[in-house]
Amino acid sequence: MERKQALVDVVTFSSEQSIDIKVLELVATGRGSMNAIIGDADQRFALFHQSIDWTRVVVATQNEVPVGFLAYKYNKKGPYAPSFRRFNEVFSVWTGWYRFLIFYLVEYFSTGNAFYVYGIKVQPNRRRQGIASRMLDHVESLANTTSLPYIELDVSDTNTAGLELYKKRGYRVVKSLDLSFLPTIFNFTKVHVMRKSLSKTPL
Repeated sequence: MERKQALVDVVTFSSEQSIDIKVLELVATGRGSMNAIIGDADQRFALFHQSIDWTRVVVATQNEVPVGFLAYKYNKKGPYAPSFRRFNEVFSVWTGWYRFLIFYLVEYFSTGNAFYVYGIKVQPNRRRQGIASRMLDHVESLANTTSLPYIELDVSDTNTAGLELYKKRGYRVVKSLDLSFLPTIFNFTKVHVMRKSLSKTPL
């Protein structure tokens, strides 16, 4: 008998509401592509868990269990904003300052004026079930309520499944960045910036 997959719900948050610990653990361990700078999952949780803007996050659930999340930037404001002091507490005074500097340099240059999909994470055992697409549906609808002309995201050249998904959804590569000169920061060497129009006029 074929097993029926549980329906996917997309949950949004206000900045004031209390957050379930499972949701907090999922979202606060994001940005894994920068683990060389912001540490392993435990260190990222310690760094982020008290400084998340929940209005920039959507979470996918199945049977009320969080199975993935999507974070985005709008008006150049994203979900994570750890302080310099927090970097020093999690790492040390000696390494916290340069980790803080690199993190915020990447944050600053990772988006322009676009509605920017900052990161998508789906639990490994829940992938290829349409969860990422469901979250993208929600966020693209939200982006269409803004006055911005397009939505952007980036994807590493090694993420072939992501590239395939985004192309099917109408995203196209507008530029590719060679990151081979930053081997200690990212766990990939090239990233593609992809764009999808939010208007009927092609860009």
